[in-house]
Amino acid sequence: MSDDGYSGRLEKRTVGQRSRHDRLFELLSEHRRRVLLRYVEDRPVVTVGELAAIVSEETGTATSEAAISLRHADLPALADAGLIEYDSRSSTVRYDGDDLVSDLLEVATRA
Repeated sequence: MSDDGYSGRLEKRTVGQRSRHDRLFELLSEHRRRVLLRYVEDRPVVTVGELAAIVSEETGTATSEAAISLRHADLPALADAGLIEYDSRSSTVRYDGDDLVSDLLEVATRA
């Protein structure tokens, strides 16, 4: 193994096994997820309504359409991955931060 921890071999995975990086790239491939994660980075708690307004403005979709997409697809997916805490009863989202996600968002913003 080299000094940087890279062994020079690719890890073999069976079908169904995915790395955390694979999952993050999949989740961040959706523009509205990147928008909402950038928004919550500097806020301890936000409402789904706030997020829907921001996503709507950034993506050019109707606020009601953005809210539906957030509630039924984006927020549950991000919560399942452990990136956010989503409380559907109170319609609130918490984000504690993730260094890798922040780095990926920064790169995506520059592109």
